[in-house]
Order: sequence, then structure tokens, then C-alpha cells
Amino acid sequence: MVAYSSYNFMLLALVTLVMSGPNVWYNIYNKTNDQGEEAHPHHSGLTAWQGCAPYIRVVNMLYRLIIWIMRFVLLSMIYIFLYKVVKVMHSDLKGGGKRTEPSAGIEVVGVNGECSIPVGAVYPLHPVTDIGRAEDNNIVLDSVYVSGHHARIFLKNNEYILKDMKSTNGTFLNGNRMEKPEVIKDGDVLNIGGIVFKVID
Repeated sequence: MVAYSSYNFMLLALVTLVMSGPNVWYNIYNKTNDQGEEAHPHHSGLTAWQGCAPYIRVVNMLYRLIIWIMRFVLLSMIYIFLYKVVKVMHSDLKGGGKRTEPSAGIEVVGVNGECSIPVGAVYPLHPVTDIGRAEDNNIVLDSVYVSGHHARIFLKNNEYILKDMKSTNGTFLNGNRMEKPEVIKDGDVLNIGGIVFKVID
């Protein structure tokens, strides 16, 4: 918040200086010179300010140079700001229109007689995929041999891990009943309540 306020203050100061114009000192000199001539016409405008005229001209030239530099800096800041805004908007639009495809899935390769899931059905794997008979699972299996929340597949360190959720009939990986979570890979075979899946990647 402090950095943002400082940026706004600096931007406002630059705008104020640029809009003030490059002739401030020169106008002061002219005004003073005119007043001196009116007050002392017999001096023909030879005032103390006239003695400083060369210095005032130098200051005015330097002031003009500084103003042009500040104008350039100000325009650069505006262009950079607009560029960042457009870049962010473009990234948002591009990200919003891009669809993330699942990197892996499991395919049904075998079912028992009581399950209505067809062989060949493919389910994409999400960062967390719950499998079971209950309706709140990502993959619902309507078999009496499948527990309400039977198994879970989750992503960790770019690897999918299969975990049995203390199911009644157990979860089998490549024919072996699982005792602890294990990494699954392309071609592995899962057996969940008599429904057989193959991992595809």
C-alpha cells in the first residue's frame, strides 16, 4: 500500500510539473522587468533582474530540458502501465479459454454381473479422485461388493497414488491386496469390488 501511494504521488508530481509549462522562470523575469520599467522609466528597465538575465536564461533552458525529460519519463510510465494491463487481460482471457485436459485416467476392463458400468468406460483422474458406492464420489460404482468410500487416487509430486479407504473387500493392485498407499503407473491393473480398471496415461 505504501509503495502504491508513493507511485501515485510521484506520478501526480510529474503531471503537475509537466502541466505547469516550461516558462515559469522566464515569466517571472519578464513580469519583474515590466514592473521595473513602470516604476523607474528613466532607468530604461536596467534593474537588478536585468543583471541576472543571462543566468535566468540558462535556468530557463535547463528547466525546459528537465520538463522534456520528465515528459518522456511520464509517457514511458504510462506506456509501461498500459502494457502491463493489456498483458494481464490477455493472460486472463487466454487462461479462461484454455481447457486443462486430464493427464491420466482409468479404463474399465472387467466388471462383475451386478455392475451396470460398461467395459471400455474411461474416467479421468483429478488431483483427488474418490471411488465408491456413495453418490458423493467422483467415480460411483453401483456394486454391493464396493464400499461407500472404497478407494482414493490422489496426485502427489506428479505421481498418482492409490489408497484403500478401509474398505470391506479391499483394493487390489496388480493382483495384490493393498496394505498401504502405492504409486500407480500406466498399465497397472486395479480391482475394486470385482470391477477391474487399467491405468492409462
